[in-house]
Parts: sequence; C-alpha cells; structure tokens
Amino acid sequence: MVVAILGILATVFTFYFAGSRKKAQDARRKSDVLGIREALEMYYDDHGEYPNESIFPPSNPEDPFEADGIVYMDKVPDDPKEDWDYDYESDGTYYRLYARLENENDDDVAEGVYPDSDCTGSDPSCNYGGTSPNTSLPDPVLEPTPGPTSPPSTPTPEPTSSPSCICPCSSEPGFDNFCFYPPDTPNCTMTYSGGYCDPNGDGDYSDGDWNRGWYEYYDCCSDN
Repeated sequence: MVVAILGILATVFTFYFAGSRKKAQDARRKSDVLGIREALEMYYDDHGEYPNESIFPPSNPEDPFEADGIVYMDKVPDDPKEDWDYDYESDGTYYRLYARLENENDDDVAEGVYPDSDCTGSDPSCNYGGTSPNTSLPDPVLEPTPGPTSPPSTPTPEPTSSPSCICPCSSEPGFDNFCFYPPDTPNCTMTYSGGYCDPNGDGDYSDGDWNRGWYEYYDCCSDN
C-alpha cells in the first residue's frame, strides 16, 4: 500500500511539475516576443521600415541584430523548446511575430492557430503573437489534426468502449480515475495513447477526458 501511495504521489508531482515548466517557458516566450518587438520598433525609427525576412532574424543565430553599426539586439532569442521557433513575417511596411504557447489555458492563447504561421515545424501552428502598430494578427483557424504516423514497434492495445478493469483500484480519497498512473502503464488501457487519460496520444494528460474517466473508474472500482 505504501509503495502504491508513493507511486501515485510521484505521478502527481510529475504531472504538476510539467505544468509549471510549461508556464515558465511561456512566460519566457512572452518576454522574448516583447523584447524583439521593441528592437524592431527601434530599427523602424532609424530606417523608416521594418527589416524584411531576408535580413531578420540573422542567418547565424549567434550574430547580433544590427544595421549600420547600431546593435538592436546582442542576440535574437530562440524558443526555449528545442526544434520550436519564433516566426517572423514582414515585407518592410509591417511585421507580425508569432510564438507557440504550451499552456492551452493561458489567457493569451488564440482560439486556434494563426494561418501561415510555423512555430513547431508544421503550418499553421503558432497561437500567440504581436504586430507592428499598422496591422493586426489574422483571425485564428482550427489547428489541423496530425496525419497518421508510422506504427510503433510494439503495437499499443486499443482502448475498448468499456473499461478493462485491470488497473489496480484505490481507496485513496479523491482518487477517481486511472490518470494518476503514468502513461502506458502495463495492462491499464486508460493510460494508453487514445485512452481517456490521453485522447490525442501525445503523452500529455492535459487533454484528458476527465468526465469519461470518472465514470470508467467508478464502473471498475465501485465494488472494490
């Protein structure tokens, strides 16, 4: 019983730690976007136009953002998540600057993603941004559903419409679904990709169908 409780606490800690990390990274993204926008406006004040996409950001990420001997940023910041980027759009008369926030509950997240924006390697994918004073962000669109990927080396059992009731039940107060267990817990279909803990299969429980989870847990464990 003690081992089970420790396992539950460890899973809960991991879940909330991941949420805190996302919020911290999103705070940095907002700060980065603000800093870049300030540099772009200083450039505009000096040149009467915004840098177009051929010169900003610098092709070498270690180079400063400078022109005519004036340094506007010692280094243009990168997205804190590997393989993610900030997306810049400009023809010199205006600019739009995009980022991707991870915390979907953030008040500043768009209700969708901005068309023709690429922050994660897919287009469209950015849900946060800022612009020059003479334009605005486009209306967001629904984010495309990822296409099929190559099958995993070990097939994951498909969740059934009724719970398998294999997962160990718990009498702990407040324990009302199996999402306290880590993703892909052996013999626990609710934690598999596509189960109610992780409907979109990305390994993150933040999209869990908690309503469905409560009823499935109740069906499995109400008599235990």
